[in-house]
Amino acid sequence: MSMILNKKKFLYNFIVFSFYLSLLIPFINGVLNLYFPPLAKTVFITLAQTVIYLVPIVLVLFVPLKLPKFWATVALYSYLTVFIPLSDFFSIKGLFFGFKNYFLVFLYIPIIYYLMKKDISFSRKIEKHFKKVFYFAALILFFEFLSTKFYINPAYIFLRKLAGTNYPIYGKPNGIDLGIHLQGFIFSIGVFYFLINKKYVLALVMFTALFLSTVKTWIVAFLLIFVFYILISGSVKKTISIIVIGGGAGFILIWVNPSIVHHYLYSFSIESSGTYNMISQLIDSKDLFINSIWPN
Repeated sequence: MSMILNKKKFLYNFIVFSFYLSLLIPFINGVLNLYFPPLAKTVFITLAQTVIYLVPIVLVLFVPLKLPKFWATVALYSYLTVFIPLSDFFSIKGLFFGFKNYFLVFLYIPIIYYLMKKDISFSRKIEKHFKKVFYFAALILFFEFLSTKFYINPAYIFLRKLAGTNYPIYGKPNGIDLGIHLQGFIFSIGVFYFLINKKYVLALVMFTALFLSTVKTWIVAFLLIFVFYILISGSVKKTISIIVIGGGAGFILIWVNPSIVHHYLYSFSIESSGTYNMISQLIDSKDLFINSIWPN
């Protein structure tokens, strides 16, 4: 019994450590680029990726794989990878160097599934770390937004340098990953997480952050999923409340920062390159099929 508990504890601690290491890699890279020679970044990336991608090869040997859901996931994943060579961006070199992203990261699924089955408190414990990501990402976004609106301070300039840029970019936050699209993903997930847990104020904060981030792709994805969520929620009162709160928040945001309206109007106009690309993919059934199951 003690051995099982120790195994669960060790696997859980590794998952948490790998989780935060993955999130902090862009920040650490930014610091290394600013203050250290190139060799330091190479050494760090090598060590970090060894921990994140290679250690699970050993850990998965201690996890039983007689799990129907696990093998169903394997089948689905195999189905998706079949279409990689059909994608426009496919290359042999890219597949070779991206092997860890395509396949090794998959080893986390049986480890996490094992913890979910064997430790009833795992979901509750891991959620605490997810919420920290939501809070941290929102804190950085609001800090950057206020900095560009009122005072370009040294802390803001430092964050931009970590992201590799030395000038203010309105609406393009660093976030936890120093990336734009992942920022939209984090806030979209955050909205639904807090909605499901009936924390409407925090859901509103996440939605406000998503709106201010101006990530067009995830704005569209969020709205489509949100409509689906309303249809399956089955609560008219809850749906009306969410729409009223969201509408009120949107009105306030537009009133405080009207320039964001012009940004969205242009971004979704027919003249926008993003809109043109989206429409082109929708018209081409091959592009729609491939990019829907394996996004570029």
